Amino acid sequence: MKYTIIELSGGIRETGKLSKNITLNRGKQFRMDEYRALVEGLLKSDKKGRILVDCKSDFHPQFFAGLVIVRKELGRLKDCGYELHFYGRDFSPVQLYLASVCNYRYINLCGTVSYLGLARTFNFFKGTLDNNGIEIQVFRRGKYKSANDSFRLKKLDPANREQWEAIFEAMERELKAGILSGYGKEEGEIDVLLSGRMLSSAEAVNEAWADEILTAGELENRWKKEKLKKKKVKSGQTTYGSGSGIAVLHFEGGIMEGSSKQDPLMGQVLGTDSFLPEIKRLKKSRKVKGIVLRVNCPGGSPVASDEVAAALEDLAEKKPLVVSMADVAGSGGYWISTLGRRIFTEAVTVTGSIGVVAMMIQAGKLMKRWGINQDSIKTGPLADMGSVGRAMTAGEKKIMDRRIESLYSIFVKRVARQRNSSEEAIDKIAQGRVWTGAEAVELGLADEIGGLSEAIDYLRSEIGTKSVKVNHYPEIKSSFIERQLTKATPGASMTFGSGVSAFLLNHLSSLLLKTRVSCDSTESLSGKPLLFIPEFFWRDPGTSVNFD
Repeated sequence: MKYTIIELSGGIRETGKLSKNITLNRGKQFRMDEYRALVEGLLKSDKKGRILVDCKSDFHPQFFAGLVIVRKELGRLKDCGYELHFYGRDFSPVQLYLASVCNYRYINLCGTVSYLGLARTFNFFKGTLDNNGIEIQVFRRGKYKSANDSFRLKKLDPANREQWEAIFEAMERELKAGILSGYGKEEGEIDVLLSGRMLSSAEAVNEAWADEILTAGELENRWKKEKLKKKKVKSGQTTYGSGSGIAVLHFEGGIMEGSSKQDPLMGQVLGTDSFLPEIKRLKKSRKVKGIVLRVNCPGGSPVASDEVAAALEDLAEKKPLVVSMADVAGSGGYWISTLGRRIFTEAVTVTGSIGVVAMMIQAGKLMKRWGINQDSIKTGPLADMGSVGRAMTAGEKKIMDRRIESLYSIFVKRVARQRNSSEEAIDKIAQGRVWTGAEAVELGLADEIGGLSEAIDYLRSEIGTKSVKVNHYPEIKSSFIERQLTKATPGASMTFGSGVSAFLLNHLSSLLLKTRVSCDSTESLSGKPLLFIPEFFWRDPGTSVNFD
C-alpha cells in the first residue's frame, strides 16, 4: 500500500499570476488548479491507499467558498476509497471543518481546539478625513452598495449590516453543518466552544475532536514501519484528462482597462488589453471545444466589464460557454458571469452586488492648511469638474447622479436580458446587495449549486463527449529574473492588502502626493464610477483566516 501527502499551506488562489509584469507578491500560495489536477489523478488510480492531509498553520482561504471547495475535493477522495488522515497544529473552525470529512484526526501536543465563531471588523476613516480637511463625495445606486462606506460613514448603516449578517449566517450554517455531520456530534457541543471554552490536546482526544496526539512526522514514521511507501506526486501539474479539449479560462482579480498588473495595495488586476486577446485565442483554437469561465472577481470598471462581456458574448456564439463562480463574483464579476449558458456557484460564493458607486475627493481645506493655492485656466465651465481643490457644485453633482443612474440602468437591463427576467424584478434584487450563491440560485441570478467539476461535467455533455482534457488559461509563465528573485526571497510579499478600501486608500494617497508635489489634481482623479463590492475581512481569534 502507498500513501500520499496533501499539504494545505498558504493563501488559496484559483491559479497562478495572470499578469506578465515582474512581482514579488507571490508569497506562499495554495493553487486550486494544481490541487484539482492532483485529486483527479488520485481518483483515476486503480490502487487506493492512504492520504495524509497536512494542514499548516499558514493555510487560510481568502474567502469562504475556497474552504468549501477544498473540503468537497477531499470528500470525493474519501468516497472513492481513500483513507484520509488529517493533521492540524491547532483545531479552529477551518481545521475542524476540513478534519470533519476525514477518517482519522491528529492534533499536536501543544495544540488546542476552539470555535469562537465568525467576526468582521469594519474600519471607518471619515473622522480622520474630517480632521484633516478632506471631504468625500459619494455617488451610488443601490442602498446596499457599501464599497465607499469606510469613507462616507462613521459606522455601519442598517442596509450594510443586514446583508453581512445574512452572509455570516449562511457561512455559520455551512461550517456547523459540515463539522457536526462529519464528527457525528450535537449542536450543543459547538455551542459550548462558542461560549469560549478551549480544549487542550488531551481534552480534544477525550472528547473525540481528535483521535490521537501525534505529529505528521511521527505518523509518517509509523507508516514506514508498516512498509507503506510514499507515492511520488508530480508538482506543478494543472492539466488532466484526455479527449476533447476544454479550457478553464480564469478571471481572478479586479477588472480594469489597460494591461493586467499587480497593484501593491489592490493585488491582481486584469486589464482588457491583456485579457481580450486570450478570449480571441480560445475562439480560434481548434483544440478547444468548450470553455468554462472561472470567475473569482470583486468587480471593477464598468467600461472594462462591458468590453469583456462583449468579447465573451462573441465567443459564446461559436463555442459553448459555461460560468463557474469561485469565491466571489460581484458587480463587474457578476456582469461578465451573465454570458454563461449556465451559471454554477458554490452555496457560499459571494455574488450579486448589482449596483454602481463612484467617489470624488475634495481636499481644499487640507491644501489651504498646507499653504497650497490653485488657479485654473479652462475653456468650459465644467472642465475642472472633480478637481481635488474645490467642492463640487450642485450642477456637477446632478451630472454625476445622472451618469451613475445611467450605468445602473444599463447593468439592470443587461442582467434582465441575460437571465430572461424583467428589469423591475432585477431592480428589486439588485440595489448593490451581495448574496450567497444559494440565494442567487433562488433569485434566478445563477442556475445551479456546484463547483468547477460540475461545470466541466455539464460542458462535457453539451459538446457530446465522454472524456475531456482540461487546460487552464491564461498561461502566464514567470520570467527567469522573477524566478530568481522569488528563490532569493522565499515567501516575500509586497502585497499590503486587497479589496476596495485598500484600492481607495491607494488612490487617495496617490492623489494627495500629487497635490503636495505638483499641485496638479487633474491627472489623479478620473471620475470613472467603480463597480466594486465591499472589501472582505473575516477573522476568528485563534486562527489566521482572513477574508480580505
